[in-house]
Amino acid sequence: ILVRCYLTYVLPIVEFASPVWNPYLILESKKIEKVQKFFTRIVFLRCFPSDNYPQSLPSYETRCATLHLKSLAYRRVFSDLVMAYNIIKKKSVLNCNLFFKPKFCNGRRGRYNFHVEPSKSNVRFYSFAVRTTKWLNILANFDSSILSSITVKCFKKRLKKIDLSRVLKLPFKF
Repeated sequence: ILVRCYLTYVLPIVEFASPVWNPYLILESKKIEKVQKFFTRIVFLRCFPSDNYPQSLPSYETRCATLHLKSLAYRRVFSDLVMAYNIIKKKSVLNCNLFFKPKFCNGRRGRYNFHVEPSKSNVRFYSFAVRTTKWLNILANFDSSILSSITVKCFKKRLKKIDLSRVLKLPFKF
């Protein structure tokens, strides 16, 4: 019940507009992740009581796995990629040309290569379009079938099968 309440009431607030506002500083990401760390700690205290509380508490990754939760960092990357897919496949009202410059790769039928103009400021460098363009290029080189998914549901299913932190070489663990 506690996990369901967390998923219903807390996560939508924490994840609201994550493609627009996504912290790039590790300190800010840790502050957001702290919400879920605190929740999992409280759940383990209530559901799995122990006399030696601090020592018996499993790691954050173990608590998330036990409660079937993904880290908030993973969920932000996942939602960014789904939003980018929706924009590229014109399943959104947003114009693809404002965000991405897709080009077909020479000699590779059906494979995309996305181009982004170089940025001179941190604000632009860590913006939605720039960060997802890098990730989309990595995904296209890793497995071209991911971006050729016909539906959003199929795209999400294929995306869940891969280890995003390893494939995208992200600086944080999920």
